[in-house]
Amino acid sequence: MKKLIYQGYLLTNNDGLTDSWTLSIGEQRRSGSLFELRRQIHFYQELGVLPPVNAPTADTERNTQPSSPKVNTRQTGTRRPNKRS
Repeated sequence: MKKLIYQGYLLTNNDGLTDSWTLSIGEQRRSGSLFELRRQIHFYQELGVLPPVNAPTADTERNTQPSSPKVNTRQTGTRRPNKRS
């Protein structure tokens, strides 16, 4: 099963076929290719009939800690020459 989140909406593909994606919005389900479902999302957004997407709230943003920068521990310039027979 493949899952794809497109602009906050979940698209799932159980069969693995190109045109068997499913878009679930509320209790409605639409099936088709990714191209068709993406066009439907844009169309319904322009009409303003889609329910709001669950966005992170200010409380969850305050609780998340920024990740510390990764430190490069790899040594450079220590490469051994190749042995030739």
